[in-house]
Amino acid sequence: MPQVLDPARTRTIDEFIAELRLLKAWAGNPSITEITRRIHRDWQRAGRPRGEWPARSTVGNCFQLGRRRPNSDLLLAVVQTLVGADEAILSVWRQSLRAVLGEAEAAARVSAYDRLPAGPSVSLGRTDLVAQAENLLASGHDRPALALVPLRRSSWRGVDQVVFSGVPS
Repeated sequence: MPQVLDPARTRTIDEFIAELRLLKAWAGNPSITEITRRIHRDWQRAGRPRGEWPARSTVGNCFQLGRRRPNSDLLLAVVQTLVGADEAILSVWRQSLRAVLGEAEAAARVSAYDRLPAGPSVSLGRTDLVAQAENLLASGHDRPALALVPLRRSSWRGVDQVVFSGVPS
């Protein structure tokens, strides 16, 4: 699969569907009818009752932006018809869909920045902790520094900000 396809970077269902559209093009742009036939074949082999098999229009709707209640089972079936049986690729798409639909733990998704956000403080109510982090960053030590800003003063279970300073680039 080419590098341009990266479902892991998607954050919304529309971004996921945009990647799915690219995957369809990468797979030779099979028709919705052909994708539907493949899903029916796979689901028949898996022993799923015919009443669960999707209609062609339902499969086509998988490629439409603005969906409110996407069927994750069907979306993954579409992915499987486009990538084949490569479990590593399927796993990336499955995890990405879980994250987009909010099924994955938020703690499993991490973003790291080398500075505090500019503009209005998003750390309202934690000004003392933000000041400590800013002082640590401004201290100019030669060694790398790490500042953790907790979500709540009483708990370190979640970390809202991780700031690195002095880390070689």
